[in-house]
Amino acid sequence: MDDLGSWAALYEHQLTLQPDATAANIVEAPDALVIDAHGNYVYSSDKFVALLGVKDLVVVDTGDALLITSRSHSQDVGKVVKQLVAQGKTDLV
Repeated sequence: MDDLGSWAALYEHQLTLQPDATAANIVEAPDALVIDAHGNYVYSSDKFVALLGVKDLVVVDTGDALLITSRSHSQDVGKVVKQLVAQGKTDLV
């Protein structure tokens, strides 16, 4: 079983569940349009998502925060959490 400790790992896991994903994009959103995009993971529970000309991104919209990173840096999200805590923004963690 995959270690789902990073967004990149979640992307890889979801890709195995959805092998027919268009251009290897995993988009978890109410509706989406994908044009010339490849290898992205996008989560938005309540917004329409348009991907245009982007590659290997992780975009996570949780309502009160928006994370945008490359898949290759997604394991570093802990650095964001550490900075938020240091700045007293624990409501976002």
